[in-house]
Amino acid sequence: MKIGFPHMGNIYIAMETFLKPFCTSVITPPRPTRKSVEFGVRHCPEFTCFPMKGTLGDLLMALEMGADTLIWFEGAWSCRFGYYGRIQHQILKDMGYKFNSVILGGDLKTAIKDILRNARFKIPELMKYIRLSWYKSKLVELTENLSRKTTPYQKNPRETKRVADKAFKMIRESENISKLKRLSPKIESMFNSIPKDNTREPLKIWLMGEVYMVLEPEFNFRLVEYLGDHEVLVTPYINVHEWLFRFIGTHKRGENGENVAKKLAKPYLPYCLGGEGQNSIGYTILAKKRGYDGVIHLRPFTCMTENVAHPIIHNISQEYEIPVISFALDEHTENVGFFTRVEAFLELIHQRRWYR
Repeated sequence: MKIGFPHMGNIYIAMETFLKPFCTSVITPPRPTRKSVEFGVRHCPEFTCFPMKGTLGDLLMALEMGADTLIWFEGAWSCRFGYYGRIQHQILKDMGYKFNSVILGGDLKTAIKDILRNARFKIPELMKYIRLSWYKSKLVELTENLSRKTTPYQKNPRETKRVADKAFKMIRESENISKLKRLSPKIESMFNSIPKDNTREPLKIWLMGEVYMVLEPEFNFRLVEYLGDHEVLVTPYINVHEWLFRFIGTHKRGENGENVAKKLAKPYLPYCLGGEGQNSIGYTILAKKRGYDGVIHLRPFTCMTENVAHPIIHNISQEYEIPVISFALDEHTENVGFFTRVEAFLELIHQRRWYR
């Protein structure tokens, strides 16, 4: 069995390891491109969310690379994400592709139970690869955090990205836990060695919205890198480790966790509509309480839950006096117009900080 799966940020590093005991080989498709997105746009229903169109292209690439099984996580809420896998797999089968379709539960715990019905393996081997996936995912989280915190202060352009890419390569190639444990201090040392200008006072921006648009750099025009290169300290509301292991509540705990955001959002939206709509409202308020200069809100053009949250976020921006800019992204969005608005937003925040 050769398993293929779609991209979402750096989740592939842990997913490749997690899926190994279930198949003879794991097929990781190339990063999303204009070509793969155009395929998804051409074959998906017009008003489906942008992430569905992009990930359909990923699955096609996996099939073209020899995958005979496609895997997908279904949603555990009322978001249309829960239907992506079944619809995408049916679209590809209608086009003549033959493959096994595995739709996993909405969290990793349920997913493992689903996989047990689709593969044969030894339990000790499974536990080994789950632990490996955990350590790799944690190191990816560490690398992403250090990269975001270092980039605004770097003296040499793109130096942080070069170090981060090297760290990701080391994590991906490591196949035993003892080596992964030794990587943590090494990665920290690599980032600490980057020449920095600590006299800078970067803007602080909170990045939130629909999870795929926040985490997949090819769909948000590598916004996190762009902001860092423009001396902005950016904090996404979630990372791939928290999303992948959310069944144990990694995304809920802490002073900036989802539990805090939902509590703050309840006076404005007392229940979850599905997806991240309620979280987006709460994190806008939390950004103000944590002293951030502004918020960038990313959402797919046809995302129902984020579109419901959008006007509420606008009102909260006025009530709490925190600048917010919201982007509705789809296949028609061009990077020139996108970054023109981002630049204008950053300039306004700079002026606001100066006069205050």
